[in-house]
Amino acid sequence: MDAGVRRRLVYTNLLNGISVEQVMDALHLSEREVLEAFRFVAVKIRSYKFERQLPPVPGETIDIARANRLDLLLTLSKLNTATDPTFANVEILPFEMNGSGGMSLAEQRMLEMRMRAGGR
Repeated sequence: MDAGVRRRLVYTNLLNGISVEQVMDALHLSEREVLEAFRFVAVKIRSYKFERQLPPVPGETIDIARANRLDLLLTLSKLNTATDPTFANVEILPFEMNGSGGMSLAEQRMLEMRMRAGGR
């Protein structure tokens, strides 16, 4: 399974109420891989909204993301994971989500990669 498709599947399932353990079993992933996929997609959604100057939607944790599920899944549906070069093959940098509206180091690096790749 493609890394971008796997990340999207993990994120979608977690937001739809499937537990981390069930996702781990179904996709044969470790807990660390599941949580990294969740955080990665959360940052991609946040970057998408930032690039388009849209208001951010809280989604730092699985519980918060579930509370904002409709907005987050709608935004995820707008991301083209098949052609976006940064969705599947990107270095995962350590970061913490911040609620201040500023970009984290990981978000800055992803934005730089997209700009170099010439995509949005």
